[in-house]
Amino acid sequence: MKHIIRSIAFFTCMWLLASSCTERHKIKKALVEFTKSEIVIPSDLECINNRQITKINKDTLKSLKFIVYYDSLECSSCRVSNLVDIYELYEIADSCNFSVLTIFSPKRSDIENIALQLSIANHPIPIYLDTNESFKNSNKCIPSDNRFNTFCIDANHKPIYVGHHLANLKLNEVLMQDIIGHSNP
Repeated sequence: MKHIIRSIAFFTCMWLLASSCTERHKIKKALVEFTKSEIVIPSDLECINNRQITKINKDTLKSLKFIVYYDSLECSSCRVSNLVDIYELYEIADSCNFSVLTIFSPKRSDIENIALQLSIANHPIPIYLDTNESFKNSNKCIPSDNRFNTFCIDANHKPIYVGHHLANLKLNEVLMQDIIGHSNP
């Protein structure tokens, strides 16, 4: 619990320092609301792994989940080509007790194209495709500000970290220490 409070305070301070007064208030309020919400992982997400498409197997997921979410507002093609940037997170997850879910929720008109791009790219990590917009619709609590699209949830599906660990070295250090601390028995 101490780690969670410390992390929320850390993220709040980081965002407050980088924002104007009005913007800081909005971000702080959104962060507080977001950390109170519950994130739903739908059973109909499609997993693309080794050029195979299957349904998500939630039984294989650990209680801590780091979610990298790409909504329909982001350039999905750009994100597919830059997935190599998060390989390190998957490597850490393999040696620790947490799962990583990279979820694409493209516009319906882009689903086929994104699935094809992901299959061709053949990233060595599982990528989840929100083909029915179930993740998007079940998690309206995720703010539209894309700084909230990367987060870690605990066993109760509550966000305990918000922010992309690669965007800030200090954040990366705190995040990895706390996740490793949470994930060790």
